[in-house]
Amino acid sequence: MTSVERLKMAFRDDLKSLLRRSRRDLSIITWGCVTGNQSTIGVLEASCSARWGAEGMAIRRRQQSGRYVAAILITALALALCACAARPGSSVLTPVAAVEGAKQVTIFVASTRATDPSTPTFLTDRFTATTTYVRYVVSIPPTHRPTEIEWPTDVPDPTRHFAIVSSERLDERRFFAEVGGTAARGEGLGRDVAIFVHGFNSNFPESLFRTAQLTADVQVAQSAVLFSWPSKAAITGYLADKDAVTFSRDALARVVERVAGDRHVRGMKLYAHSMGAWLTMESVRQIRIAKDERTLGKLIDLTLAAPDIDAEVFLQQLRVVGRLRSPVTVLVSRKDQALSVSRFIAGGQFRAGAANIDDPQVLVEARNSNLRVIDITNLATQAGAGHDGFAAFASIYGRLPQSSDGRVASDIGPGVYELDVANKFETLDARLVQRVADTKTIER
Repeated sequence: MTSVERLKMAFRDDLKSLLRRSRRDLSIITWGCVTGNQSTIGVLEASCSARWGAEGMAIRRRQQSGRYVAAILITALALALCACAARPGSSVLTPVAAVEGAKQVTIFVASTRATDPSTPTFLTDRFTATTTYVRYVVSIPPTHRPTEIEWPTDVPDPTRHFAIVSSERLDERRFFAEVGGTAARGEGLGRDVAIFVHGFNSNFPESLFRTAQLTADVQVAQSAVLFSWPSKAAITGYLADKDAVTFSRDALARVVERVAGDRHVRGMKLYAHSMGAWLTMESVRQIRIAKDERTLGKLIDLTLAAPDIDAEVFLQQLRVVGRLRSPVTVLVSRKDQALSVSRFIAGGQFRAGAANIDDPQVLVEARNSNLRVIDITNLATQAGAGHDGFAAFASIYGRLPQSSDGRVASDIGPGVYELDVANKFETLDARLVQRVADTKTIER
């Protein structure tokens, strides 16, 4: 048995006891795993002298790079943990007949994922230089609870699960014609297009159904587009996912420009999560460098949830992008453990999505950079999802006061806010509390 195999076996056999002794022997960072039910995968930095003996210490001494240590630990634990729920595969996208009482939402997908040759509407984790366009109609079950995704285990039962009613490949011309046509049929906010960009460690069914859930629950626009990039959907694929979002910058910029160019579209709302926020900022930056004022003029809302972006890189991106029509909304959490791991892998570089609103400099940067920084730590803790609290917050965000042109009202302008969920029976009862320089608060 090799040294690595012995370490893997030790991880598997003694995981529970290690967790019980975590304060003495371990520094534990939890990583949110996007599965049917929210679960966590721990990334463990072991105190080798306490558990692994001389052999473990020798292995540890050979690790010269913090990133390499992180990769080894993530890989070992990913292989050791057998209890993590199975993730949805292609079978959940098998079309089923619609049922009475189920709500249907249309999701237009633009993607740099290559298609599966045997299933042309199923998108893989392989790259493609030619953007793929697909239209999906997703059925939301009559028993749906807001913020939840009722996952099927195999072929869906539309009376109980999210399910696909129909799917069709489209060419580029028809795709954007249908996106604009859907917007044109709406009134008021219905003439806006919402574009969603998923984050790290997301396979295609996960990103598709999350977009459908947000579209059904929040209703920020009638026409919804998912931009899906080729994530490896693995906690060991962090660096591969960084390459994937870099590869996808031009394609996302192209989608945003084409949507903005449709005369039927009044405005665009761009929502991005985690590593997808880096991709989104790079694409918007690219549009600014190209001096495409028409496109930027239609961008009425840019929201970044738990942005996995180096804080200094983020500020530099903002300097290039400049002021948009509305403040950029940034959802942050001090207990986002996924971003803690990201920071560790990045050699300790601070992540924008983990900003501490108690730091006066955060308020200064928010005002200088036209940011609306909202701390959702309390909500994320309640939801049990340090990295996915945005899904619960979305139902609140959709109820914030709006101006006549569909933007969040100007009285919720640049600055720092905290989501107060204390003593609330329902998440929807939460309110925004604004932080100001003299520590006073303003309730919203």
